Amino acid sequence: MVARKRQCLFALLLAPIVLMTCTPSPSPGEEGGWVDLFNGKDLDGWLRRGGKAEYRAENGEIVGQTVPNTSNSFLCTKKNYANFILELEFKVDSRLNSGVQIRSEVFLSRRPSS
Repeated sequence: MVARKRQCLFALLLAPIVLMTCTPSPSPGEEGGWVDLFNGKDLDGWLRRGGKAEYRAENGEIVGQTVPNTSNSFLCTKKNYANFILELEFKVDSRLNSGVQIRSEVFLSRRPSS
């Protein structure tokens, strides 16, 4: 029951991502226009970073399921985006450590602490 509840809450966390619409950073020779980040069918344009959570497209939503005793997982767009509009409703169990990160960086090796 707890695992199913956690999966549903995680899905609620990720589902609002489908509402995001962004404009890509301009590339030479390209005219920037609005693009949907999620096509509603699959995770083309997305990649998992960090832990071992499993992500999939289901009924037009992004669904993620945590894997117990593994490090944090992040579902990230493959491209960086400049200007965007983010609209979402967020609901999560207070016992979970979840959220939405904006303009986060990924470092492939540990940075020295200052």
